[in-house]
Amino acid sequence: MKRFTYFLWVLSLPALVNTQEDFAPVGAEWYYGMDVHYSSGSGYQHFIVEKDTTYLDKLCKKVIVTRYGPYGNINGKFNFFTYNQDDSVYYSYHENFYLLYDFGLEIGDTIKVRVPSDYYKPEEYEDTLLIQTVSSIETVIIEGLSSKRIYFNHPDYTDYFGPYYEYYTEKLGGSHYFFPYEWEYAVELIEPIFRCYTDSVIQYKLVSTCDALRPPEYINNYGSVINKIWISDNYLNISINSDKIISPNLRITFIDISGRIIYVTDIDYNSDIYSINVNEISKGMYFITIDTGTFNIPYKIIIP
Repeated sequence: MKRFTYFLWVLSLPALVNTQEDFAPVGAEWYYGMDVHYSSGSGYQHFIVEKDTTYLDKLCKKVIVTRYGPYGNINGKFNFFTYNQDDSVYYSYHENFYLLYDFGLEIGDTIKVRVPSDYYKPEEYEDTLLIQTVSSIETVIIEGLSSKRIYFNHPDYTDYFGPYYEYYTEKLGGSHYFFPYEWEYAVELIEPIFRCYTDSVIQYKLVSTCDALRPPEYINNYGSVINKIWISDNYLNISINSDKIISPNLRITFIDISGRIIYVTDIDYNSDIYSINVNEISKGMYFITIDTGTFNIPYKIIIP
């Protein structure tokens, strides 16, 4: 009898090994930083999958979203529903379901995603339909599990920096936010826009404290120190308000999207504009910190 039971277990083993859990299982949580445009300072957003349920005749998950202000106060709360179908993930919006992620895409495929304006910025992105093409695909290992990561081209917006996917990853979702999000307005680094994801299997953190807060004074001081940051002719240029500098030099630290420090440089203070040769740094998005001696200022850049 024991031998027969063992035989049945062996037969079922391949199915167990190949089974992949759906996106957004019950109990899954996401944390995202919030930039200055969302509140007077820098808070965060918390997503949690509360339960299995039925919505619009679909078996789905209920997701609760809570927005926290710079002092930890709740300044917004809403919920939506999501479900999986084959390689795709759908979310509810105004009594309908719309495509959110498609993990079955291949290079050259196009995805069309309706941006949920009232989750986002209703005055700017009402009824926006995001259209992007897959530029590359890679396999990443997260907590020992193999996941597909899909990169997209940058959409050509002429009137504004619209929402887009830099990339998204199985289990984790968007690289910056649960919904399509544009990085240009983000000011956080130590708590970047995407902070943490956890479920019963994975604990993926870009920061040590997922629900950390920055007070409004930090954002105000940040804005008074940095005049402008831009890239031109392989140089990263930083325009500084010299009245806010007390140190004879600046320390600039580059951090890649996985959280690794890849480059650190000290620059002597001799003008209000600092320039760093980034020709040897690989193309892509980076977080940088600018240590002025007074403030440790975060920023995000893309090296083209």
